[in-house]
Amino acid sequence: MRRRSIRWSGACVLALVLSLSFLTSCSLNPQASGTALADAGAATRPKKMAAVGDFQLIGKVPVDEFNDQATGKDVPVQGGQIVVALPAEPNSLNVWTDNSLYSGYINSFLYNSLLRRDPETYEWEGSLAERWTLEDIVVRADGSKLRGTVTNPDSASGPVILNTVSGTVSIPRQDAKEVRRGVAFTFFLRHGVKFHDGKPLTASDVKFSYDTIK
Repeated sequence: MRRRSIRWSGACVLALVLSLSFLTSCSLNPQASGTALADAGAATRPKKMAAVGDFQLIGKVPVDEFNDQATGKDVPVQGGQIVVALPAEPNSLNVWTDNSLYSGYINSFLYNSLLRRDPETYEWEGSLAERWTLEDIVVRADGSKLRGTVTNPDSASGPVILNTVSGTVSIPRQDAKEVRRGVAFTFFLRHGVKFHDGKPLTASDVKFSYDTIK
C-alpha cells in the first residue's frame, strides 16, 4: 500500500506541474495576460526599490539601507536568541582537524582568530590581535637572519638597506643571500580577552595553536 501511495502521489505532482506549466505558457490573449502579470508583480513588489546606480558599496553600508520595513525608530536590544537550521550535521567542532562547510560555519561562532575580514569591506581587521606589523627578512650568507623593512629590494647593486627597530643596517649585496619580502608578522594581542572559563588569553595560547596545526 505504501508503494502504491508513493507512486500515486508522484503522478499527481507530475500532473500538477504539467498543468501549471500549460496554464502559464498558453493564453488566448498574450498581451492581456502579460499586462495582468505585470500588474500583479507591481502589487507585490516592495515599496522601496534600489536601482543599481543609486548606491555604491564602498565602505560601511548604512544600517537598514536595504530593510524596507525599518521604521528608523527601532532601538537595538542586547541579547536574545536566533535559531538557524543547517541542512546537515557538522562533522566535528574541532577547528584544527575539520574545516568542512557546516563545521566551519558553527566554529566561526565558537572560536576567534588573530584577524578577521570585515563582512562588508573584506578588509583585514583585528580580532584577538588589536594591531600587527609586517616586516621583511634578510638571510645572510652565514645563515643568520635580520628582520626589518628593506628600502631598496629591487636594487641589483649596492648594499641592502634594512630599517630595524634598533636602527638602519647596511648589508653588503654579496652577504645578502636572500631577501624575503613581507614574511614576518608581529601581532599585538588585545587586552582583556578571556576564555570561557575566565582565564586570560596569552601569547603562549597563540603559540600552542600554531604548534598544534603544524
